Amino acid sequence: MCSICLCLSAFIRRNIGNTRARDFYDLHILYCERKDKVRPDILKMAIEHTAVKRGSMNMLKDWKDIMRDMREENALYSLWRNYAAENSYAEGLEFQVLLDSVEEIAELINIKAN
Repeated sequence: MCSICLCLSAFIRRNIGNTRARDFYDLHILYCERKDKVRPDILKMAIEHTAVKRGSMNMLKDWKDIMRDMREENALYSLWRNYAAENSYAEGLEFQVLLDSVEEIAELINIKAN
């Protein structure tokens, strides 16, 4: 779960400026592989602790706005298409699905949006 919290924290903090397509893939895969083992209360505590430690709690609370911005950012879609084309393990995985996973995590742990 710690890997999920670190990935989510970095993902939200980097916002639309994220140029690391691998971050999107890692978070999605980690969550999908461990979804049935995730304890929302523990994950929430870990994510909030990480956000406080990194000084990104306000960004975490803005997750809905950040996700909306990411869904509207064409450069991120291009970044993902290029990454998926270069990495066969990511081929066929749509960017929208990756963002859906992030939203699912945020909703699962009930992050209170600003």
